[in-house]
Amino acid sequence: MNKAYVSALAVFSLLLVLSAASATPLAPDYTKVGVRVGDVAIYRGSFSAQPWNKTKILVYGIVGTVVTLNYTNYFPNGSIATEGQIVADINAGSTLSAAYLTASNLTTGDPIYAGATETINQTTQMTVAGALRTINHASYYGGMFNAYWDQATGLMTELHLWFFVWGNYTLLSTTAWAPDTVPSLLNMTTIALIEGIVIIALVIAIIYVASRRRRS
Repeated sequence: MNKAYVSALAVFSLLLVLSAASATPLAPDYTKVGVRVGDVAIYRGSFSAQPWNKTKILVYGIVGTVVTLNYTNYFPNGSIATEGQIVADINAGSTLSAAYLTASNLTTGDPIYAGATETINQTTQMTVAGALRTINHASYYGGMFNAYWDQATGLMTELHLWFFVWGNYTLLSTTAWAPDTVPSLLNMTTIALIEGIVIIALVIAIIYVASRRRRS
């Protein structure tokens, strides 16, 4: 076989290996808390037989994998309806607490907390709170547990949950990330496509240069 083609094939194989290695998913790490103390999330909310229409969640404290979330529900006139706390252990958690917060950087197929039977069904790109974010989604029990989380922070971005009553949340704003100042045109599929085109173009260029040298 011509040496030029052997060299081109070797380069192509190396690039494929490197590309595959970079795309290999890592095992989920349930010790990684993606939010910070002081982070705030504002949601449009609705609850069965209740007039609340807005909820504020504050990351009040973090100890290891245990995150304390303070919530405040508001009436339409802005006055406080109810207040309370949610304690979410992102490692040894529960389905209820994981609805509000998961570990960071989970992806499709990962349990929503260590040992959970519920796993993430889908990972996709969505514009949430003014920014294009990678979002995890899990839906179970006939839609009675239907949750979306920001992948990087684990923060709940949308939730429809039956827990004796229906609770519905849609994230409006948060301090956990900044809104995009320039609309993002790329997602992971686009980036992968560009990488593939670059690899193919590089191999073609190597073969072309080698053939030119052979003819000269």
